[in-house]
Amino acid sequence: TYDVDAELFYDFWQFDVNPTDADNIYAATVRGSGFEVPGIYATWDGGVSGDHLYTPAEGGWMDPAFFGDPYAFALKIAPSNPSRVVITGDRVDLTDDGGDTWIQKYTDAVGNAWKGRGIELMNTDGIAFDPQNAQSYYIGYDDMGLFRTDDGGESYTRLDPKQDP
Repeated sequence: TYDVDAELFYDFWQFDVNPTDADNIYAATVRGSGFEVPGIYATWDGGVSGDHLYTPAEGGWMDPAFFGDPYAFALKIAPSNPSRVVITGDRVDLTDDGGDTWIQKYTDAVGNAWKGRGIELMNTDGIAFDPQNAQSYYIGYDDMGLFRTDDGGESYTRLDPKQDP
């Protein structure tokens, strides 16, 4: 639902169209959005109607009570597997079933702590998939460089040699 009293209204400026079905579009609300229920939405009828799929806020390295950021700054559908969608913000989440279930792909719980998978945990600026391999995608930051995963987010490699490891 749209909040008419909101000062900012960025709403759905992050979206992607399924490369095999133009009526299937995924969109993400962003920080400052006027939507009362932030998160990931999808339409399967070209935008006539839509469904709320997911609100990124739980799991991972930071307690949502301290910093819950239920938005996505980047969203991308894998061209070689349109059921795979990755969203990023201060986290990385992935679905392999078109949005029914989402898995965080940037940390692993180790006791009472978290172990990173090699990616920075700051706001991202972009995602790009290898067009032939849905396991391989890139995540970019304006200040931390470019990262790549070849195993679907189990690990990440920094690609910019000028950035500090």
